Amino acid sequence: MTIGQFFLILVLLIIMAVFYRKDRQDTQTMNAQNSQRILTELEASPLYKDYALAACECVRNNYQACTLVRPGDFVNHLAPLGTGVFEDKFGRIIFCYKFTRSVATAKIGEITYSTLSIRKMASTLNQSLPNYCLAYGLLPISIIGGKNGNNGTVIFCICPFASLQEAKQYLGWR
Repeated sequence: MTIGQFFLILVLLIIMAVFYRKDRQDTQTMNAQNSQRILTELEASPLYKDYALAACECVRNNYQACTLVRPGDFVNHLAPLGTGVFEDKFGRIIFCYKFTRSVATAKIGEITYSTLSIRKMASTLNQSLPNYCLAYGLLPISIIGGKNGNNGTVIFCICPFASLQEAKQYLGWR
């Protein structure tokens, strides 16, 4: 093998490696875009809204025990667009809904909200949420977590899909 042939083979190997890497990056980018499209489509789906209806009905009948404000129309409890559905670190698909804590004390320029823990709220709601889900024709699920938001807001999370693959099947994706 001559030195010229060696350099030709080396150049060809480098070109092949560059194309292979670019193809892998394109595939990863395409997979990430598909995942985001699925999450966006789920957030606009009737399923996301139906679980909101069930959650609102559950809170409406338990708001005093949870020290929450009585919920109004379900659209007021959807998370801000683009944040209502996400994939967690375990690959589960999570739906989020927001509710507001009741005011404990109010002074001029200062509002204090109830301090009941999210864990206790979720425990109270989970006693009946699966039944509300069934009443709306949904799979019975429970609140799996939550967090405090701004201005007395509480975000509750439910998990209707164990994986992105299940969500794809629901949406009819291949």
